[in-house]
Amino acid sequence: TRVDAAEKDIAGVRVHNQRFVIPLTLRVNGLGYARFVSCLVDSEDPAFGNVMYLQGRPTGKADCPIRHDSTAVMNAIEASSAFPVAFGRKHLAYCEPVVEDEMGVIELVGLCPDGMRPMLDEFIDGGLFDNIPLGVAKALAEPGEWGTGPGPSWSMSGRRFNYIYLDPTIRRSVQQEDGSAIISAEAQPPDEKEEPEEVTFGLRSQLRFLGGAIESSRDYELYNLLRGGDWTNQVVAHADRLSEALVQRFPDLVLNVPALDQLQVMMPECGTFFESDWGSGKTPQPGIVNQANECIVASAYLLELEYKGTPLDQQLKRCIEITRQREILIDWIVRLAAYTGEDRLAVGASRSRNDKLGDRRILLSSRFSPVIGEMMQAFGGFVDSSFREYDYYAGIYDAIWGIANFVCERQFDRETCMARHIKQTYDALGIPASQPANTVFLYLLRREFAEGSTFQGEFVWANTYAEQTTDKNMQAIANSLFGEPISVGDGSYVAPSMTAFITGLISEDYDSTDSSAFLKRIFKLSDKDQLTWYYPLTLRASNRLLILERKEGEVMGGGQVVSAGLTLGALYLHSYMQEEDLTLNVSTAPDYSWQSWLPDEIAVDARNGGLDLSWYQGLRMGSNGWRWDVKFTPIQLNHSGASRDDYVWFSQADFLISRKTHGVFSAFGLGPSLSWTWEQWPNSQQLNVGAVMYAGFIEDKFRITVGKTSFRDEFSGGNYFVNLGINDVPGFVYWGFSEARGSWWPSKREW
Repeated sequence: TRVDAAEKDIAGVRVHNQRFVIPLTLRVNGLGYARFVSCLVDSEDPAFGNVMYLQGRPTGKADCPIRHDSTAVMNAIEASSAFPVAFGRKHLAYCEPVVEDEMGVIELVGLCPDGMRPMLDEFIDGGLFDNIPLGVAKALAEPGEWGTGPGPSWSMSGRRFNYIYLDPTIRRSVQQEDGSAIISAEAQPPDEKEEPEEVTFGLRSQLRFLGGAIESSRDYELYNLLRGGDWTNQVVAHADRLSEALVQRFPDLVLNVPALDQLQVMMPECGTFFESDWGSGKTPQPGIVNQANECIVASAYLLELEYKGTPLDQQLKRCIEITRQREILIDWIVRLAAYTGEDRLAVGASRSRNDKLGDRRILLSSRFSPVIGEMMQAFGGFVDSSFREYDYYAGIYDAIWGIANFVCERQFDRETCMARHIKQTYDALGIPASQPANTVFLYLLRREFAEGSTFQGEFVWANTYAEQTTDKNMQAIANSLFGEPISVGDGSYVAPSMTAFITGLISEDYDSTDSSAFLKRIFKLSDKDQLTWYYPLTLRASNRLLILERKEGEVMGGGQVVSAGLTLGALYLHSYMQEEDLTLNVSTAPDYSWQSWLPDEIAVDARNGGLDLSWYQGLRMGSNGWRWDVKFTPIQLNHSGASRDDYVWFSQADFLISRKTHGVFSAFGLGPSLSWTWEQWPNSQQLNVGAVMYAGFIEDKFRITVGKTSFRDEFSGGNYFVNLGINDVPGFVYWGFSEARGSWWPSKREW
């Protein structure tokens, strides 16, 4: 998605467009070396949309004139993943037709095909508009009327086009129906007793549709393509639908299932049977219906094996033979459908003859395990590297399951076939050699198949591998992710909340020694209020937004209002949420900033005209806001009690029991105090014991403190004081003067 829309002239109408497609081809030679090239496509093909090419170096070939290094491809991938705010925009050097834009030519970064000019623009995540450009994949893979690729050879091919549709929201259950896993979108079961919500019209309810709108926009092209394309012309699917229709039409008829070892023997007999005269009676004969359906089921099964490259005799047919096998099956389906009065099925199957490229199918990926990546609005995986590793290994498990399911889906011995192919791919990928991968794989395998009858049989090998040492952290993550099923008896597991997940990791003795400082902070806050653990994330987000806004202001000018709003918001959020139990810095400025060394409170003595500079250290007690605080004031100035022209310099330490809440009146505390005058004054003591009490306002940013310095009235200055103070001085300076930020730590200087 281009940040700034481009104008295009289509049929004399000027329209704006931000959506672009970059077609890339990955080619691998016989030695295993790969390279990316751009092959020209017809921009008039509506399946492509708006095509642009990455700049690169010439190949010398007219049909694929540009080759690219991996950096250019990675930039394009990052641009396609650059979700606004979370990730930065990316500049892409690309080519576009000269006639479509009148902007001046920029300096060449690479080379462009003839008739195109080099351009440079900013791009962001294309998933905002369309996350599944299946139409583009189809146009690139299949030869069409605009195609100049290997069309002639492909048009004679009998192989099926298979498209893998990756969607992490599709979950499968461990329950088995007719040997197949239940696959569906993840959802909570409906509550029959639930009453409809009252209709409201506030801002939140008015904007509620946005979540669904974003999700729908990502799948809109896929939706249109499936409705208007040729995805329903699968011959095998027509055979299944016909068998289902026959069961409904002839409820007393038990349809025969062909024997596996007799399939190939049946085919000549079935050919003769369909060439014979079935008669012209108005009532279909059960024997004819049964025999014809058995032949169609057998032929569809054999065709499916050819499509998947696993024929019974291990001898793949030539493409022309597969095409002929498909055409014969279509004829059989049409004839039986017409014979039994299923006219709509007959017409639908007949249309399949017009598709010269044969069958095509979308393979839906599915996910069994909850994943951490779906937490925190799809950013949970960024919390720690071990979280991303678990999600990666869970994806490997799902891929292996998907391969086995693809091969064994229509096999009569599906359970045995699944177990065999899972084991083959498991060994081929070398998973047993990786302790983390092996831990996740075997855990999920047991979760998904342990309740079935096949685990102690076909999956008995998993018990041997399970005796190996497991990865402690991967095991802890898996145990924390799998809680109770979505509903009683269901095998699909909903992901826990981030708070529940972190709490589960702690109970599983998760080893955070090598974890990020970010995760360690979250561990400390996991048992607090659910919002509280977001503090480390809020800290980073607030810093990032303010820094980016400051840099943008330096380049573009202005932005003072936005910066001020972000400053106030950050100050409030960090005041609202407390991060540490015990910390050298109780302010909202980060520990590593130089501002954190400033006094936490600056106060004036409204009664005696003094000045206080104070630092705090504290310990939280429980989760209700109670604290044990030590307030140290090394520099304090007071007028002498004997003469208003004399100043008393002293230091003081207060030991306070405090409670902090939120709102206008947000804190109070009291406790004893010790003071030490810097010199010995006449008729007074250097060390005195007194007491103080304070009240904090507006998130404890402003304080009124009253106290008595000496119970025995032996303090050399004013014995009673009333201080008016500003609290969290480091936070005010840090958030209010972002241009003056800095750190003694080079790695933290930007924050």
